[in-house]
Amino acid sequence: MGSKRALTAPGPARVIPRGLFTVNFLAQLLTWKYVWGVPLHRLRKQMATQGAAMAAGSLVGALEKLVPVLEPLYEAIKAFNRHEPWWHADETHWKVFLEQVGKVGYRWWLWVFSGPQSTVYLLSPTRSAQVPKDHLQKMSPDDENLPSWFGKLLLTDYYAGYRAMFLGILHAWCWAHIRRKFFNVGHAVPALQPWSQAWLDRIRHLYALHAARAAAEADSATWQVADQKLRTWVQTMSEAWQKELKKPHLAVRASDVLATVQRQWEGLTLFLDHPEIPLDNNEAERLLRTPVVGRKNYYGSRAEWSGHLAAMVWTLWATAAQNGHNPMTYVTDYLTAYAENGSQPLSEVALAAFLPSAEPPAETNDTG
Repeated sequence: MGSKRALTAPGPARVIPRGLFTVNFLAQLLTWKYVWGVPLHRLRKQMATQGAAMAAGSLVGALEKLVPVLEPLYEAIKAFNRHEPWWHADETHWKVFLEQVGKVGYRWWLWVFSGPQSTVYLLSPTRSAQVPKDHLQKMSPDDENLPSWFGKLLLTDYYAGYRAMFLGILHAWCWAHIRRKFFNVGHAVPALQPWSQAWLDRIRHLYALHAARAAAEADSATWQVADQKLRTWVQTMSEAWQKELKKPHLAVRASDVLATVQRQWEGLTLFLDHPEIPLDNNEAERLLRTPVVGRKNYYGSRAEWSGHLAAMVWTLWATAAQNGHNPMTYVTDYLTAYAENGSQPLSEVALAAFLPSAEPPAETNDTG
């Protein structure tokens, strides 16, 4: 009589074929490392205290193998982001400890582009204006003679790399940065503090009027009244800086700030005819806080693939949150779908379920 073979249920699908780690663990690993900014050596110590000793090479190897797994969704979100009607944009430095021919040092740049429905992080060895140009122009314009961003809004600070994108893009400049200039003058020159405070009060009132218009129902009578008050106040501010610039003995520090306001006035007031945009670029700066935590905790990336993976994870996390998804669940669901597809890239139809245009999950009322 032949020996009987034991039958066992098949194991869970794996993102990495014959890999050691489950979908849930990989989602947690990506979150710990790139979202919470926990260095791998600290993760290994924490895991060891729970009886799960893990070699550093095993974790690093798993992360590297996740790059081609996340790449299709990352590229799809980038394509979606290029079609947004307007963007916040900002950049910060990021270390990639990789020697490159023609490049001195390890300073790279992390860029963020955030529209109403999607956020994209890009890692580049340069801070050149070519980076936002390449990202925002890679789409098929209706008129091949015009850049694809023609007529769209880009809300940024005054970095020259954004100003270089001059052909057809509408530059909305950040009022928070202008406010900082007035504050700094008053802080540095006590004699100009009353002048500085007067402008800070004007800007505070501008924010209040802008918030009142945003809170009103579009095109309602209340909105019309709020819109008129906002426009009247902007005109009052315009008359104020024009009058002050004509003063013969205006302090140099004050004159410099007002000259900046004069040069950028058109971009500083685009919000009047574009109620959908905020007054400042604070959202982009907030979106860079998570990478800055990582930069302080583990100093950057040891390889280009690691920096690229970080940008992908931040992109997925931020875009999921924008669209009403739990980011951890979103990433876990994507990895699960990839694993159940035989560890192969999803079809275009399946991938579309993870894009910002897809409906967010319905909220449930769990009463226990």
